[in-house]
Amino acid sequence: MALLGQHFLHDARYLEQILQSIPYEHFGDHVQMVEIGVGLGDLTTRLLGRLPKGLLAYEVDSKLAQRLKVCLTPSLLARLKLVVGDVMERKRVKDGSQQEKYQVELFKGYPLALSAWGFLHDGPYFLVSNLPYYIATPIITQALRDSLCLGMVVMVQAQVGIRFCASSGSSDYGALSVLASSVCNQRSLLFEVPPSAFNPPPKVQSAVIRLLKAPLGPDFGAPSLEVLESVLKICFKANRKTLFNNLKSTYPLEWVQAFFAKHQLNPTLRPHQLNPIHYLGLAHLSQNFTGEQHG
Repeated sequence: MALLGQHFLHDARYLEQILQSIPYEHFGDHVQMVEIGVGLGDLTTRLLGRLPKGLLAYEVDSKLAQRLKVCLTPSLLARLKLVVGDVMERKRVKDGSQQEKYQVELFKGYPLALSAWGFLHDGPYFLVSNLPYYIATPIITQALRDSLCLGMVVMVQAQVGIRFCASSGSSDYGALSVLASSVCNQRSLLFEVPPSAFNPPPKVQSAVIRLLKAPLGPDFGAPSLEVLESVLKICFKANRKTLFNNLKSTYPLEWVQAFFAKHQLNPTLRPHQLNPIHYLGLAHLSQNFTGEQHG
């Protein structure tokens, strides 16, 4: 039976593929590798065998955590830092104004600010995990918000992976696609994994995705990723409606008309038909609009 929605990957072929998908050249020795959900330890053991710096791992199930400690050799155990508890309840390293901010600018003229709040580690880190389905999306979005996260190779439900990697115009393109494309210069759905590779087998197909964050620079007051998320929530709240109608339900009609005119957009466009740069433009306008409202 799956514990807390977990399905344990046991097929060595796919475990090896995950290890080969880690872009070791993307980071140096100062970067901490992080795993969420050690499960039965199949991926954990392999990671420990290949990472000179060791591994920081989180496991919510204390019995699984204890089982892993017993199964590991002393040399591997010495390079494992295992935290038992709910990773979503991890206290932020810094709160509010104490957080350092950095800027990512994948689309010229439309930077975004990310905070270094230490979601999974208090220094630079890279996430490698077979994520439990029920919590995969919140974990990925939190890691995307954190400037200390350099990227990830994670297994998720296939449909979730497709959404994070979808391109404009696709029926799968949505808020998650825009969010990831705004901070990641590489988004790849690497391969799918059948239910038979797990114990117990899930009822859906799984997929491994790789998201690599773009380089960061100093922040000069750019809108935060949270501002973009608020805009996306409005834009994609009714996919069958036009973007124009979704926006005018929240913003003044004149404001919406000015945006469409500036970018020469057809008012009949639906949310999945716009490029990420348009949503970044909306985030910048939204920040200015909010500031004027409270000015």
